[in-house]
Amino acid sequence: MNALNQAFPDLFHFYHLGTVESLTEDPPVEVSPGESGFLFRLQGDFNFNLFVSFQPEPNASQLSACAEMGNVLASRIADQLNRANGDSLGFMVSPPQWMTGGRLEQIIVHSKMIARRTYLHRNRDGVIQFQIQTSIFGAPPENLKHV
Repeated sequence: MNALNQAFPDLFHFYHLGTVESLTEDPPVEVSPGESGFLFRLQGDFNFNLFVSFQPEPNASQLSACAEMGNVLASRIADQLNRANGDSLGFMVSPPQWMTGGRLEQIIVHSKMIARRTYLHRNRDGVIQFQIQTSIFGAPPENLKHV
């Protein structure tokens, strides 16, 4: 398992909206150009993209909460990578960008998926609200330390 896979959080509480928990076994899902989701750019000593998609696709009233859920994931990944590397990487996380079709296809075609994780978002009653696919695209440097 590479350092980026290890940087994904296993579980976090999502405000008053429940919990987000990693699945122990990821289903073999690839990102397809027809998907929609949020893209976050993590920039520091090296750069990569985090794509976060939701099943079912969020409706208009859920989009901001889903964007925030992706932001929390991106921030936790950046924090974990920074801590594991002696706070020397200094990652910054971009605001979320809603991505679909051709724009997403360019990222998929021009970079390599190097890490991924699947999550379930459960409300306070334990009912599954979303399955969340996270994928990191880019090329990590050779000297990235494991977390």
